[in-house]
Amino acid sequence: MGRVAVVSPPVQYAIALVPILMGVYKLGWIQLPRMTKSVFRPSLGGAFGTGLLLALVIGPCSTPVFASVLTFVAYQQSLVYGGLLLFVYGIGSGLPLLLLGSTAGVLVKRLDCSRYGNWTDQIVGGVLILLGFYLLWRV
Repeated sequence: MGRVAVVSPPVQYAIALVPILMGVYKLGWIQLPRMTKSVFRPSLGGAFGTGLLLALVIGPCSTPVFASVLTFVAYQQSLVYGGLLLFVYGIGSGLPLLLLGSTAGVLVKRLDCSRYGNWTDQIVGGVLILLGFYLLWRV
């Protein structure tokens, strides 16, 4: 229960290699090509695609809570109160993403300028490599 699709072992291996590659990059062992602003052009389609991917990732986690809110709204049988509850649920689920998205750049700059920036890269790189090997072990 809870599976959207069955993923074959070759795809699972490919998925497990992504955190390993990112961990090796964070440790500074390899250099990846950097995207320049001329390559990356923000657009409405790109924002929609990113939101769609986010919904596919977050959907299985938030669906039980959302279903509970919908059930409670149906039980109350009040259109205004139900609409208010769903609006507040939407604000509550979207606000952390808005805060994270709007402060991520500032946090990264502060961390890079601090003396802990190198340590965090080492720790994050190690954790990503461990995660990748754990995913490989689970295949």
